[in-house]
Amino acid sequence: MMARMLSTRLVTRFPPPRLSLGLALSLSFAPALRADVRLPALFTNSMVLQRSVPLPIWGWADAGEEITVSFNGQQVVTKANADGHFIVELAPLEKVGGPHVLEVRGKNRLRIEDVLIGEVWICSGQSNMEWRVSQADGAKAEVEAAQFPKIRLFTVPNVATPHALDDVEAQWLTCTPKTVRDFSAVGYAFGRALHERLRQGASEVPIGLIDTTWGGTPAEAWMPAAEVAKLEPCAALVARWQKTIEKWPEAKARFDADLAAWEQDGSPRGKRPRMPQGPEHQHRPGNLWCGMVQPLVPFAMRGVIWYQGESNASRAEQYATIFKRMIETWREAWGRDFPFYWVQIANFQSSNMHPQAWAELRESQSAALRLAMTGQAITIDIGTSKNIHPGNKREVGRRLSLLARRDVYGEAKLDAEGPTFRGFEVDGGELVVRFDHADEGLVLQALKDDARSAFEVAQDDGDFVPARAKLVGGKLRVRAEGIEAPTALRYAWRDDPAAILFDKNGLPAAPFRSDTRPRVTAGKD
Repeated sequence: MMARMLSTRLVTRFPPPRLSLGLALSLSFAPALRADVRLPALFTNSMVLQRSVPLPIWGWADAGEEITVSFNGQQVVTKANADGHFIVELAPLEKVGGPHVLEVRGKNRLRIEDVLIGEVWICSGQSNMEWRVSQADGAKAEVEAAQFPKIRLFTVPNVATPHALDDVEAQWLTCTPKTVRDFSAVGYAFGRALHERLRQGASEVPIGLIDTTWGGTPAEAWMPAAEVAKLEPCAALVARWQKTIEKWPEAKARFDADLAAWEQDGSPRGKRPRMPQGPEHQHRPGNLWCGMVQPLVPFAMRGVIWYQGESNASRAEQYATIFKRMIETWREAWGRDFPFYWVQIANFQSSNMHPQAWAELRESQSAALRLAMTGQAITIDIGTSKNIHPGNKREVGRRLSLLARRDVYGEAKLDAEGPTFRGFEVDGGELVVRFDHADEGLVLQALKDDARSAFEVAQDDGDFVPARAKLVGGKLRVRAEGIEAPTALRYAWRDDPAAILFDKNGLPAAPFRSDTRPRVTAGKD
């Protein structure tokens, strides 16, 4: 297939003004200030290019400057547009490996070396995706074993801004004990699991991982602000932020005065004044999209893994709308329905919200499974009640990799999901429960604490009460004392539930409820 040339301006559905970061100067001033051809940080030595898809290569030069892009036998010539921007598209490359050289020539020549062809995944979300390899369980052994020359790591720095950036200050690094320490533990575990499994003939498949994460951030910050504003459940959220921005000058002046007084006092008593939320706060809708996702568009990649939701738990019902639309906006920006897999938030004993809020957040995550090419890794069995950051990140990454192996890499019969609720029949006073993804059989573990009932049933509009479950002839049967005609069933419907139902391969059943009663987070915005 011949390489083909694209328009010299990248067009996406979301084309906000793009500002540069650091040495990346604004496109609007490119004709006056640029002389040399420049590429984004994504195109640096030791990078990985995605196999089997068209490959956009873009950058900046003088307006009208002729640019030649050469790679692995392909050569494309184009010209920078009036803003000094150029983009070409190379034909898909099927053979994995390398190293190759990417060369871009204009008035100067750029030579990108040690380029591999393989599989590229974006790893994004809040702190549980951001959590480093050096912070996770088994960190010492994990770091020492991280000698994978064909796994490459790219970490996007934390930048929150309402202005879409065109670049980031980062570089590709080869995976070594030194470079892996501060990389996403879940992302690395996912990439390592794929790397150790995937082969093309006798060749290992290189893996490129892009870590773009920020702890404690809500989903609405990771999608275009204009799209958040269109979501009816987010009207109050958007209005609050508008008021915050209007009050920012006054709030900032007050903060500056308080900070000056605190510094002048010189006393260890009292906490340092906290910067108020403002235009560049990481929670503001759209700010992380602009600073940490938009600069990656349209880099060729296979898909995205995502671990986020804790910061939206108090608004769990609203999250169903935000999360689904967030996935869609990412796909629209890249122009295709790439695989998008996420981690359903783990068990954790929340102390500042209703004990069912996290269950409802998980339900909102599951609702996004209606989108094509999506999947979720269930983790209610490997969290920690008292720590919002469970340490077993390697198992989280492995479970995500099962989804990719099944859906993307040809292992169609792989057991990649635990049992998921399909329905039930009433047999006397018992519920006989049906599941998908349970062909190999169910496993029911004994409760370690009778006070933490896993199953609950209700009759008509009555209260849910604890229930007992048993396996009879491979079928799950659930009964509660005093309930003669049960009509509704719930499993693991708590922030920190008892996870006792698994498949034969140890994958946990997804939490579920059969009823549609109003949520405790209904209307929370």
